[in-house]
Amino acid sequence: MSDTIVRNPAYNAVGGIDCEINHPTLGWIPFSASADDPEVHGRAIHATAQAMGPAPYVPPPPPPPPPPTIADISRQQCAMRMCQMGLIGPEDMVAMAQSGTPPAMVENMLGAMPEPDQSFARAAFAKNTYSRKDPLLVLMMTGQPVPVPGGDPRPATADDIDQFFRDAALL
Repeated sequence: MSDTIVRNPAYNAVGGIDCEINHPTLGWIPFSASADDPEVHGRAIHATAQAMGPAPYVPPPPPPPPPPTIADISRQQCAMRMCQMGLIGPEDMVAMAQSGTPPAMVENMLGAMPEPDQSFARAAFAKNTYSRKDPLLVLMMTGQPVPVPGGDPRPATADDIDQFFRDAALL
C-alpha cells in the first residue's frame, strides 16, 4: 500500500485505475495506476486504489450522429447563402434568384468551359433546384475559396459543400 492519499478511484478502459492523488507540491492531481507499473510508487498507488473498491468503468457516450445531408436547395436559397458568405453582392443575388443569371464568379467558371459543356452547365445553373449530388455543382464548388473568419480563404471541401447546403436550407 502507498502512503500517498488517493481519492475517486475508477477503472479505466485499459483495466487500470484512474484516480486522484494528493501530490505534496501540486495538490490533487489525476493519476492512472496500473498493477504492472514499472515504478514501485505506481504499483503501490494501484494497490491502495484497488483496496478502496474502484467505481466500474463507464465508457464515454457514442459520438453524436453526423448532421443530415440536405439533398436539394432552391436557386434562391443558394443565391442568398452565397450573398451571406460574401461570395456575391446583393445585385448578383437578386439576378441569380430571379432569373438564374450567373454571378461573375460563376460566369468566369462557365466561360472557361469548352462547348458543349459550357451550354449544358449554363442550363443546369439556371435550374430552380440545385441537387447536392449534381456532379457539375460539386465540381464548381470544390476548390472555390471559402471565407475563413480571421484568416485567408481556403479551398472548399465536401464537408464545406454539405454545410453550405445545410445553411442554405435554413433560408
